[in-house]
Amino acid sequence: MVFSKDYSRSMSGAAMLKGKRLVVTGVVTVESIAYATAAAALEQGAEVVLTAPARDLERAEEAAAALPGDHEIVEFDITDPEQ
Repeated sequence: MVFSKDYSRSMSGAAMLKGKRLVVTGVVTVESIAYATAAAALEQGAEVVLTAPARDLERAEEAAAALPGDHEIVEFDITDPEQ
């Protein structure tokens, strides 16, 4: 697998994740590992749902806007046991 400057990867054009729905946490900036994961999953045909804690929702929305397509962003804080 080769990562390019736009954080996408190519695997011989295969859509390994076609029809799958993935939850990706931590997409807060376009420089994050989570962003690269979401971009790669989209390239492989997955539908992506993003999560972010309330304090990072606005930044997550900005990062999501840089991904192709529209993506659901769910407020979720993994450190909060009440969620």
